[in-house]
Formats: sequence, C-alpha cells, structure tokens
Amino acid sequence: MRSHRRVASGAEGSEDGVNVERLQAEVRRLKRLVQDKDLVIDTLMERTKIFFIVFYGCCNGRTADVFYCCVAKGFGTVSNIYYSQGLEGSNPQEEEQFVAVDSAFDFNPMNTSTSSHAFVVPKPFGDLDVNKNRKVCLQSKRPEIIRRIENRQAAISAATALRHRVSEEKRIAARAVVLGKCPFSKVRNNLFRDPTVITAFPKHEIINLTKRRLRESSAYRSEKSGEKNRIDIAASKIIAQSFSEATRQAVLAGRTSFNQ
Repeated sequence: MRSHRRVASGAEGSEDGVNVERLQAEVRRLKRLVQDKDLVIDTLMERTKIFFIVFYGCCNGRTADVFYCCVAKGFGTVSNIYYSQGLEGSNPQEEEQFVAVDSAFDFNPMNTSTSSHAFVVPKPFGDLDVNKNRKVCLQSKRPEIIRRIENRQAAISAATALRHRVSEEKRIAARAVVLGKCPFSKVRNNLFRDPTVITAFPKHEIINLTKRRLRESSAYRSEKSGEKNRIDIAASKIIAQSFSEATRQAVLAGRTSFNQ
C-alpha cells in the first residue's frame, strides 16, 4: 500500500510540474503578444506625425529654394514652419493649409536624408489645387469662415437686442399714457415704432435665403413635380390632336382591349 501511495504521489508531482511549465509558457506567450501589440501601437502613433516638405523654385526669373513644412500632429491641427533661402518677400506667418502630394512628381523617399515619412512635392502656384478640393479649401480658409460666421451671429444678436429694446420702450410709453404720467402726443413716436422692421441683414439677402430654403423643402419639390406633370398632360393632349383619325381609333381600340 505504501509503494502504491508513493507512486501516486510521484505521478501527481510530475503532473503538477508539467502544468506549471505549461502555465509559464502561456505567460511568456502572452507577454510576447502584449509587446507586439505595444510595438504596433507605437508604430501607428509615429506614422500619424507626417512631415510634408514642399519644394519649388523659380521666382522673378531666378532660382530660389523654399521649404514649406507642415508638421501634422496626429489628426489635429497643423503647425507650419516656413524656411526660405534667397527669396525676398517670404511671409513666415502664412495661413495653415494642407498640400496634396502630386502623383506626377517622381520621388523616392530613400534618396533623402530626412525622415522616411517625408514627401517632397512641388508647391502648386496659386491655390488652384486647394480650391478644387472643397474639404482642403475649407481647411485652408477656416479662419475666414469662422470670422464670417461670427460677424453674422453678432449682427443677428444686435438686431434681436434692438428689437427687444424698441418693444420695451413702446410698453413703457403705453404704461405712462395709461397712468397719466405723460400725454399721448409726447410719446407718439415711440408708440408707432415697428420693431419688426429691424433686421440683421438687407432685405434682398433675406429674400434669397428664404427662396433657397423653400427650394430645398419637400413641399416645393412636390409642387414643382405636380406642375410638371400637368404640363406634360396638356402637351400630350396637344400632340394627340396632330395624329390622324386612324391612329386615334387604333389607340382607343388598344385602350378598350387592355381595359377588358
């Protein structure tokens, strides 16, 4: 009996050792997976920091070396660095813009001494390429758009405050007349002021905006489609009168047979 117990305990000890080794191997494998995932994450984070280096020459009939660097920090804003060599009148405080890579320009990133993520592309003259792409155009002209929106909102707020002020003055004048504090003739001008005349924008702009909103509405589209159908039916009746009698009889016969 003792020998059997020793054999059983030895077998259990060997099985425990095998299980411990398996667990240790599994832990090592999981650690390797975690390290690989961390490496992939670090690589992706590094790839989000892209350097666009734009090179172009030819200014006033002479050669000039200009480097325009856009350092993209993740997917957020873009900070611009502007370097010029031998070019007069360069503006370091140039507005932010995204420059697309020109596929027609042959470039090998292995031939440069810069980062492997750098792309050297010719800078487009003017803003033709920027204006073609709506998204890039909005990104490049974002400060102007924000300023325009803020001005419109300020005009709307000012018009609303002025309408409220006129309404309050009319109410105060009417109360004064009712209480007998002043005669009607004295506050006549305040009482006959119309706050609805005060608008934030000129009348023609409001009319154009209203027409634009009406054109985009479903009711306007359905009305236009119904009007077009009525015109098509009237035109079909006019065209039918130009057919011969035999053709009309054949059409009527076909309709009656189809209905039956």
